[in-house]
Amino acid sequence: ALDVLDSKPASHTFKIELICIVDSNNKGMYVSRTMKGEMMLPNSRLMHWAKQIFGWWYLRGYR
Repeated sequence: ALDVLDSKPASHTFKIELICIVDSNNKGMYVSRTMKGEMMLPNSRLMHWAKQIFGWWYLRGYR
């Protein structure tokens, strides 16, 4: 996995991907980008609540 540090050519690559919900306090916007294309959905309250639920779900193990 760290072939480059051993002066060897890289043996693995990675995918360039982005999935994000940009939250603006009462609305949120979904943005995604992959090698196949990109998608952006307009601001909506649904995305705000989706981010709130995801944040709660993700952080519950750390609290």
